[in-house]
Amino acid sequence: MSRLTGRSHLLILVLWMLACVGESWLAPAAVRASELEPRPAYPAGDEHPWCFGAARRVPLWGSSVVGRQTLLRAAPQDKREPRARWFQLTRVSRWLGFDRFFAQGPRVTGHNLARVVYRRTRRPPIGTVDLGPLRRLTPISRRFGFDRGLPIDRFYIERFLAAHRDDVRGRVLEIEEDFYTRRFGGDRVTRSDVLHVHAGNPKATIIADLTQADHIPSATFDCIIFTQTLQFISDPRAALRTLHRILKPHGVVLATFPGSISSVSKDEWGEFWYWGFTSRAAGRLFGELFPPTHVAVASHGNVLVASAFLFGLAAEELRPEELATRDRQYEVLVTVRAQKPAQSSPLAPRRR
Repeated sequence: MSRLTGRSHLLILVLWMLACVGESWLAPAAVRASELEPRPAYPAGDEHPWCFGAARRVPLWGSSVVGRQTLLRAAPQDKREPRARWFQLTRVSRWLGFDRFFAQGPRVTGHNLARVVYRRTRRPPIGTVDLGPLRRLTPISRRFGFDRGLPIDRFYIERFLAAHRDDVRGRVLEIEEDFYTRRFGGDRVTRSDVLHVHAGNPKATIIADLTQADHIPSATFDCIIFTQTLQFISDPRAALRTLHRILKPHGVVLATFPGSISSVSKDEWGEFWYWGFTSRAAGRLFGELFPPTHVAVASHGNVLVASAFLFGLAAEELRPEELATRDRQYEVLVTVRAQKPAQSSPLAPRRR
């Protein structure tokens, strides 16, 4: 703690005082709301040790669901009410990690309050990181999280397709099955085709290897849903040339593929997993065929999401704000929307 400066101590003191005043101001409404909810788990007859006044009786910032519901009911509903602003302070409290301490109800001292802020805002010293159940040499799930809920990469895929559902229309081609065509296309789809490389798939209407699929007519499809497939193709440029050729003018390719951070499947397709792509690589590959103004590339993931994905956790085990944060150093999934112009021919490959 000796590394904390005088300004840091002053900041901690100001935040604590604001927190206490905020809770005291909301206390009367909170007491009434607490009559509708079970009291959070504090020792019988004990008062909230962190603040003064009426707020000592009702802890507002507990991390439990009950605590959050009490806080929501206690917050003034009229936006013109000045004390409604204090509700926003709870976000600062949670960001600093105070909510865990409020849930446990420890006796506050300047030392442990400073320690909370220090741990939240500084890198932990070497040897102090507790990995808990993640200190293991095997993942929690080897099925990408399918056995725990919605896989993290599927969360991003479905959000991407939902954002571009208007492109799923007319004659649509999808790989292996037509699940996303039916889900996001609906009545806008006039004909659905399924492509598979092997003839044994009963859902397939087209059997083809995209690297050499001259038998598929050109300018056939209005939309191609190309999810999690490119990594299995040994010649991705040849496959993308085929997609460009069989796409109608104004047609759209909605593509997703693993980023630079991903585990490799252990099923029958694992031995054909050739590639992982960065967003820059995706932009270059599609930019060789589509005009740059018609290509939109995005990456998804951050260090927490990447770690959770490698361990096989599901999307439900992360918070929405954690899933929404993007860091291009940790690309879990790359998404591409590419549209073919009205009059188009494949662009000349760029010099390396």
